[in-house]
Amino acid sequence: MTIPIHWALFKDVIRSRTPRLAGLASTRRVVRDPLVAAAVAALVLASAVTPDAPAVWPWWFVLIFALDSVVVAVREELVYRGALQTLLERRGGLARALAISNLIFLVYHWRAFDFTPPRALTIVLVGTALGLLYAGTGSLKLPMLVHFAYDAVIVLRPFVPPLVSPQLWAAINALAGIVTLVLQLAAVTLLVVWLRRRSRAAWIL
Repeated sequence: MTIPIHWALFKDVIRSRTPRLAGLASTRRVVRDPLVAAAVAALVLASAVTPDAPAVWPWWFVLIFALDSVVVAVREELVYRGALQTLLERRGGLARALAISNLIFLVYHWRAFDFTPPRALTIVLVGTALGLLYAGTGSLKLPMLVHFAYDAVIVLRPFVPPLVSPQLWAAINALAGIVTLVLQLAAVTLLVVWLRRRSRAAWIL
């Protein structure tokens, strides 16, 4: 029920947004860009190896959580990227908008689970990547889709058997925190490069 309310409150702000990049008519076209595709792949892979994956829950609970991820992704992207980032960017530019909106995004998640510095950094980095996708496209479709995929993969991961040898999987798990951070940083870096290369006018992040 909250999604229609959020849309009613913020639709004018969201619709007023125009993409920074020329010629991005569809989400499908954006995803075909090698930099964007690599960034999205890095984010999803990061969620697959994150050390914060939950213990194995009952299948019905996981199913409910995974379906709820759709609602969470839509609602949070409407508020934090669609409305907040758009309004902040008008006043202070993209870099400031990303910093402030993701700080608020972090505070919003503060009581959701036990907080650790790596988990806080994950929220900021993933939020920044989603914000960069929104900044480049002017559309919430791709950020919503990536947000949903990220959350869904985390809860479904314990049910998927390792696709690599047990020895390699054990090594990945031992370094999961570092691997996750590297992948998330890589995603943000790729999206910054994408925006800089494709933007019509010179602008400074």
